[in-house]
Amino acid sequence: MIDISYHEAAHAVVAVRLGLIVSEISIQDSEKYEGHTIIGYKCAAEDYLPWIKKDATVDLAGVCVSDNVLDSRTDYEAATEKLTFYVLAKCGVISPHDYDCFDGGRISRNCFIDEGFEGAWKHINGPNRFDKVWRRCESKARNLIKDNHASITKVAARLVEVRILDGEELSNILEAA
Repeated sequence: MIDISYHEAAHAVVAVRLGLIVSEISIQDSEKYEGHTIIGYKCAAEDYLPWIKKDATVDLAGVCVSDNVLDSRTDYEAATEKLTFYVLAKCGVISPHDYDCFDGGRISRNCFIDEGFEGAWKHINGPNRFDKVWRRCESKARNLIKDNHASITKVAARLVEVRILDGEELSNILEAA
């Protein structure tokens, strides 16, 4: 339980530090996840790209803190899909306005193939661009985790006590830290 609480706390604290909105953090098991952190952001469609990159950084925070948590695989997949969308949109292959057409800015492997992005991906040197943005996001996540270790630990400890936190309680913990 401590692994999953730290994992979810890392998602939440990194999200807040990146300017995202956290509405709930939970370590209650469900059929699909060991826990979850619900985040959001409000912006116009043309402004989606920076937020998608931040969202992927939050996913990578979970990967960075806990390889042995089941949700880490889901986070890795989510970051991959979001950063694939980011690279394709940044290079003009798709529009940032297409964000809502793809499941939350996520382009799964099947979608990638079905939409015929392979040729464009090669043309824009997608693998190289993807690797660069991935490394930047992962580095940002690791630095935020390191810089906010005490806050993450406090949020994780509170999660172990109550199992679910709302955004207001998270803010109160972070303000006191």
